[in-house]
Amino acid sequence: MPLTEITAPKVVLTEGQDYYAKLVLTGLEEAFGSAGAVKEKFTGLGFSGVTVWAKRPPPELAFDQPTANGATYYARGVWSKATETLALPAQVTRAWRDDAGPEAAPGAANPALSSSHPADDASRLRTAMADAASPSPNWGFIALLALALLSRES
Repeated sequence: MPLTEITAPKVVLTEGQDYYAKLVLTGLEEAFGSAGAVKEKFTGLGFSGVTVWAKRPPPELAFDQPTANGATYYARGVWSKATETLALPAQVTRAWRDDAGPEAAPGAANPALSSSHPADDASRLRTAMADAASPSPNWGFIALLALALLSRES
């Protein structure tokens, strides 16, 4: 699979294009982050078919190593909005574009939304099971708690 690493601080996201990202969460994000929260964030940005791997990269990115400091996540998704340019968030330490594009699953009605990797189904099931066991944290509550603790120390 031909992957092109994205090295610019801003990336042109093309509608229907498959992208990968390596994220490293530190501090409160590391303590309270989850694969489910990463998936929600990417879906909210405009990616569809998002899959998230915690700690280890997917087979397509086996050449990459998790970061020693912080919680490492890998995400893959198809940009489902119109083509636009976005700045990479600080948490994204590496990003790749799949130049081969999404492969159509047999009988798929929309090739841009079909799974392009056989391991995705098992990965989605593992992610769903992990998310069911540990739901996404209430970020508003966590922020208020952190603020209360910080103001208490002053």
